[in-house]
Amino acid sequence: MNHDPLRVAVVSANDVVRSGLSQLLDSESNGSLVVHEADRGIGLGEWDVVVYDLTCSGDGDSDDLAYLRATRTPVVAVQPYARSDIGEDARLGGVAELLELDVSAGELLAAVLRAARGTSDMLEGRRDCFRGELRRQFGLTDRELDMLEAVATGCGNEQIARSLFLSINSVKSYIRSAYAKIGVRSRSQAVLWAIEHGLAHPERAREPQEVAPLV
Repeated sequence: MNHDPLRVAVVSANDVVRSGLSQLLDSESNGSLVVHEADRGIGLGEWDVVVYDLTCSGDGDSDDLAYLRATRTPVVAVQPYARSDIGEDARLGGVAELLELDVSAGELLAAVLRAARGTSDMLEGRRDCFRGELRRQFGLTDRELDMLEAVATGCGNEQIARSLFLSINSVKSYIRSAYAKIGVRSRSQAVLWAIEHGLAHPERAREPQEVAPLV
């Protein structure tokens, strides 16, 4: 089992905020985190989680956040006082967690750990939202959606069968029916479809609007 410390970058253009957030994490983590301070998010795509201060970004869709979304880095955004509009932009932009600037050390650490594990409530809610919309638009069943999610993460049929306690024939049947409903003919097309429609990496996808089949 890997027990390497979690690598967390704290990003803020404000020295006081950056130092304060870093000290909160250091005080609570008991050495389980490696905390790095930066004034920009660019170049931090290899870190496990980025804590990003929205106070100095101007809006929730800055170049920093766009870069971090592109690198699929989980972001814990810290919202400035009385600027829920900036926080909402960041939420729609795909941040994993959204916190207030007066967050406690325990709350900040818990949010970082959830973001690292991919278990943030915002991520789960976004995932459920996408699945519900795709059920409605394409007539997909939950099991077919499970297949598409697994295919998008690179799982083979045997691995899917083991993880879901299904026979290989059942997996193949579900995959065929899912492909027919979304209009794809190959695994590579299915992966692209899943990414475009939010089933893969929902943390980096915007809220679903009207989705259309891939043709």
